[in-house]
Amino acid sequence: MQDNRRRRLETESNEDRQNRLEKRREKTKKQRKERILQEQNFQSAINIFADVPCSICCKALYPQQRIALNTSSISSVIPQNLTELEKITTCSRCCNLLKKRKLPPQAFWNKMQVADVPEKINNLTEIEKQMLCRIVPFMKIMKVNNRFSQNWCKGQVVLFARDVIEVTEQLPLNLNET
Repeated sequence: MQDNRRRRLETESNEDRQNRLEKRREKTKKQRKERILQEQNFQSAINIFADVPCSICCKALYPQQRIALNTSSISSVIPQNLTELEKITTCSRCCNLLKKRKLPPQAFWNKMQVADVPEKINNLTEIEKQMLCRIVPFMKIMKVNNRFSQNWCKGQVVLFARDVIEVTEQLPLNLNET
């Protein structure tokens, strides 16, 4: 292959060489412009934030997820402080439910927000946290000899519900029971 290239370069005229190099320069310029355009598109795509919350469920919404909804048609479903506004910003799930005249289950006035984890629970060790879990998974984990050497779960995973209040009666567990 290199021999063919050398022969071509030796037999190539000055005009042919200039034409070949000009085509290569044009191709490189085009690739560079495409790369710059792709990088600009990437930068603009990652600099979009979910900064506006849904007026109903308080979920942060990206610009393409926002739906402006007139409050006049849904005033019977939403609270008084939202009916005073002409338009509210909602997510698609809340919008669909409100159009059907149904109350969204995630609505902020239902007080369904997840509370912060208490400091006492954050300071627990992993074993203590596992003792408080309401579900105990039983599975067979085996080491797979592949290039990544990860642990894999094989077979079925069985989840057993546990009554957290009865944990004190179950302690200490024997080695046979774990």
